[in-house]
Amino acid sequence: MRARADALPLSGLRIIVTRPDLQAGTLCLLLEAQGAQAARLPLYAVEASGDDAATRATLDAHRDDAGWLFTSANAVRYAAEIDIADARWPPLYAIGAATAAALDAAGHPGAAVPEEPASSETLLALEGLQQIDGQRFLLITGENGRELIAPTLQARGATVDTLTLYRRRPVEHEPERIESELAIADAIVITSGQTLDRLWALTPEPMRPLLRALQLIVPSARIREQALALGFADPLLPEAVSDEAIVRCLCQWQAQRKPDSDMTTPDPIAIGTKMVREPGAAGDAADPSRSATRDSPPPPPAVAAPSRSSGIVAWLLVVVLAGALGYGGWLLWDLRQNQGALLQAQDHALRRLMRMTSELENQGSQTATRQSDLARVMQRASSDLAALQGRIDNSEQLMGRITEELQGGRTRFALASVEQLLLLASDRLLLQQDVRSALLALQIADQRLGTMNDPRLFRVREAIARERAALQALPRPDLTSASLTLSSLIDRAATLPLRARIEPRVFGGGLRGGNSAAQDTATVDTAWYQRIGDAIRTALANLFVVRRDDKAGNLRLLPPEDEAVIVHVLILKLESARVALLRGETASLRESLGSAADWLRRFFRNGDPGVEASLAEIERLQSLELSAPAPDLSESLTLLRQAIESAPP
Repeated sequence: MRARADALPLSGLRIIVTRPDLQAGTLCLLLEAQGAQAARLPLYAVEASGDDAATRATLDAHRDDAGWLFTSANAVRYAAEIDIADARWPPLYAIGAATAAALDAAGHPGAAVPEEPASSETLLALEGLQQIDGQRFLLITGENGRELIAPTLQARGATVDTLTLYRRRPVEHEPERIESELAIADAIVITSGQTLDRLWALTPEPMRPLLRALQLIVPSARIREQALALGFADPLLPEAVSDEAIVRCLCQWQAQRKPDSDMTTPDPIAIGTKMVREPGAAGDAADPSRSATRDSPPPPPAVAAPSRSSGIVAWLLVVVLAGALGYGGWLLWDLRQNQGALLQAQDHALRRLMRMTSELENQGSQTATRQSDLARVMQRASSDLAALQGRIDNSEQLMGRITEELQGGRTRFALASVEQLLLLASDRLLLQQDVRSALLALQIADQRLGTMNDPRLFRVREAIARERAALQALPRPDLTSASLTLSSLIDRAATLPLRARIEPRVFGGGLRGGNSAAQDTATVDTAWYQRIGDAIRTALANLFVVRRDDKAGNLRLLPPEDEAVIVHVLILKLESARVALLRGETASLRESLGSAADWLRRFFRNGDPGVEASLAEIERLQSLELSAPAPDLSESLTLLRQAIESAPP
């Protein structure tokens, strides 16, 4: 039995399988069939995610798609479990042979599968995924996968929806178990980049050199590069992503390393046998009782026959002696077995230690070589950096020349038009205070420079941006409100009271009938001489009569035509202020408004509410700033002319 077990390709190897428990069974059985000892160390557990009803609705909504893309066998399994049995599936695409086999087992054969090695890149290289503009696809995958398939298909013009059916949940392990597994292992099977990262994170820092010394089996070239970056010597890459390919790869690796590892070592079982036999090699000398019996003189003859009780005691002694001999033999057999196992473990550890020492030496030499290479690269990089700095200084000028050569004379024509726009903006602002037209001219000039895409003109565009910001920051008074206010003042000018008019007053005792009350109050008891005096005074008062005309209006001190002239002069001053407002002349506006206010105070009645309100409106309009200091727009024009002069002919 021992010889047949040693003849298997992977006998004596302990291989760690990091797959989830539900997926590691087949690979472990294949490894054990080849003589290896498969140790399960799952780093992730796969579990379903999402709602079954929502998933089924998503699958129903995409049955007429151009195709479904599966990124793993887990995606196939969960989709088949949730979907209705015998449901119609569109054309299928599998990322690898294992995924295609899972589709066949689920009753959906004929999936398009790329050639090995399986990866997102090889899947995207399939012929059916090239001319897909306007088509619709469903990507069925797990959480936290690579973000490559969907963006690539979308870049080709397709519509891609993603359906996530499962997640990977990290499985926790004690550091002691990780250390114990790594201490007795020979190789590790890694199935994804996440698994490699998690194994590296779970391994304590002192044990990482031991981890690097183990043989790694990875599923793709991308993960192999990831392992090399972590310091692993030479990860194995099977020809396909399948359990059988992994086992074949390990068998080939073991066959190549057997001539180096088959050293002449003593047989632990033979050593154990010898160690067990040596204590009894002296024969009877090892039994002191037997030796003493042979060397001692014969006992004296018995005087009398032994009694019956002495015979029973002798038989009991024989039985006890036989039991002691049997127990001692069992102890010797157990000791032999333990020594054999211990020697075998020591031999295995010794061989692993020698292999680790050799690999560490190789790694040390590789590290020294890499360090020297890195020093040379850094020295070369520093010199290249100095040369590159000079090239960067001339790159803008060179790019400008290339652009000029490609575009020909169109560049100069475009620059000339931009120059005219900048001149127009400056003229509009300085001569006519037209901020809006100047902003429009600068905006068009910047757009034309943007279409040229010339690095030499970036500074010109920066100057234009600063000038536009300065123009936008200028104060913009509400001219419409000010114009309406002046129109209202002009309309009310004719209704304002003049100082040359006097309001009617009520005159007193000189009027006729002014003493009627006294007459009414006179009584018949007044003395006769008093009545005669009253009659004389009444007769004298009637010689000069002042009558009151209640229908008369204000008393005019000026003729009507002079009053009309005063009102028309006020209106003309207000019209002059409105013209200055529309022309944007702040000084003229303030002068006209000041003249109108003086005219109001001079010829119109002070204290009248209408006059006071008009004066308040005029004072408010005088504070308007129609023409703020114009910003300088010459910087962009100067830089543009410099660029035109430096341009090649």
